[in-house]
Amino acid sequence: MSPPVRALTLLLAILAAPAGAAAGERSCFDLGEIRNSRVVDASTIEIRVGSSDRYRLTLARPQVNLGPLDTVGFAARGGPICGARDIEVIGSAGTAVPVRVAVTELEPVAGAR
Repeated sequence: MSPPVRALTLLLAILAAPAGAAAGERSCFDLGEIRNSRVVDASTIEIRVGSSDRYRLTLARPQVNLGPLDTVGFAARGGPICGARDIEVIGSAGTAVPVRVAVTELEPVAGAR
């Protein structure tokens, strides 16, 4: 890739980065940094990343059999998790076969620090 094309590609990547990643805010994390999770309801899961960051995940479709006592797993779609498209939730939700569910929103929980 030529230097001008590389520079343009880098600029476009910077412009496409998620808004709101102010100085000091976490913008991406690795799957292994997820410390625990909590099922809020059939469409929402909260995760703790590192020692103090919390995020709310909104599932693409509600999992009616998923309750607050259920545990779920996560799968990264390659590389660090920087947005909803980078992570999937894996859970049994009352079925014998684990179900993979896409995430439509990944947002920091206010006041988590």
